[in-house]
Order: sequence, then C-alpha cells, then structure tokens
Amino acid sequence: MKISIIIPVYNEVQTVGQTVARACRALLPEGVDREILVVDDGSTDGTRAILWEFRDAPVVRILSLGKNSGKTRALLTGIDAAEGDFLIFQDADLEYDPAHYGRLLTPVIEGRASIVFGSRFLGSIRNMNFLVRMANQLNTWIVNVLYRTSLTDVNTGFKVIPREFFRDVRITSGGFGGDAEITARLLRMRQKIVEVPIDYTARSRIDGKKMNWLNAVHMFGCFFFYRLDHARS
Repeated sequence: MKISIIIPVYNEVQTVGQTVARACRALLPEGVDREILVVDDGSTDGTRAILWEFRDAPVVRILSLGKNSGKTRALLTGIDAAEGDFLIFQDADLEYDPAHYGRLLTPVIEGRASIVFGSRFLGSIRNMNFLVRMANQLNTWIVNVLYRTSLTDVNTGFKVIPREFFRDVRITSGGFGGDAEITARLLRMRQKIVEVPIDYTARSRIDGKKMNWLNAVHMFGCFFFYRLDHARS
C-alpha cells in the first residue's frame, strides 16, 4: 500500500522544514510506502528556499503555485498529483504531529475503515484558546445533529481518505472551506468514518496561525449548505 502525504504550505518558513523532515522519517506500518507532496501556495517569506533543501529527497515532490490561491486549491493540487492509494492531509505548521501517521493508518491496515479522522478531543490539546475550543465543540455538536452522526471533531485537519473518493467528488469551495466540504460530502454519502485520538498543539495568530473567525464562519456555512443542498435534491 502507498500513501500520499499532502502538505499545503503558505509562508511557513519557521516550521515547514521540520514538518517535511518529520513526515519523511515518521514510522509507518509494515508494507506501507509513502510519497510526500508539498504544495507551495505562492510563499514569499523564504519557504521556497527551505523546500529547495529537500529537492533530492527520494520521497518528496515539491509543487509550486504561481500565486497564493488558498488552502483548498493547494490541497486539490496535491490530490491531483497524488499516486498513493490513500491520502493523508498534513498542515505545515506542526499543530498536527507526523508521528501519529501510524495511529491514523492502523484502522485502514486492520480493515476496520477506509476513512480515518484524527480527533483532537479524543486525544490531548495544548494551548487552544477557551473560546476556540468551545466553538469547535459547538460546531461538532451542530454538525452531528444536522447529519445524524456522532463525531467528536468535525473540524480536524488530520485525515486519511482513499484517493478514489476524489475521482467521483468535485470540491468547489475556496480558501479554508475545502476541509469542511470534504467532511460534509463524506457525511452526506453516509461514509463510515473512524476517529482515533491524536495530540494537538495549537498556535496563536502571533505565531503565524492563518485561520480566523471569518474562515471559521465560512467552514461552518459549508456544513449547512451541503446539508440543505442534499435535502433539496
């Protein structure tokens, strides 16, 4: 089995080198190969120079967008180029730890699931603002009501999804909305999602976090839109 680790990156000069290095050496279950697709979304802060250091790494491919087009476009660029059987989404800021790839892949290897979400609320969370924590939990509760499911972390950015899912599903959201749209479409299709506990270390806006309240509202709106769209169809 082969996995494609997709890392969208925009102006993460402080962490992207560590992220790619950890993704390269993270332990995987026996018989699992990897490729790492780093998609540079028009960075201007020196990120490109850091990525250049990995040009000869055998499992790393660097893809560059001409201008900043948003996280969803970067993710889709990586998905289009992926050759693995399964995809892992990895943020470049190290809020999610590449050391947990084994946890994410275990249900797949054991044949219990083909879609796995890393749940921050089943694991441990460090440095998350109280209001942000409450907003995440409220959003999860509302989505569970809307889609009649029982997830613990609908906003997680740490996922394993079969590549074939994207052959039949076209993601149309922009910005940060792609993560929410992917989850909403999986829920609409009644796909089985297994959650595993992960450790999460939040960073602040001062540290370079790009998600803001407007992005969060956009993502929340995606869940409503695709639920209502399904009800009308």
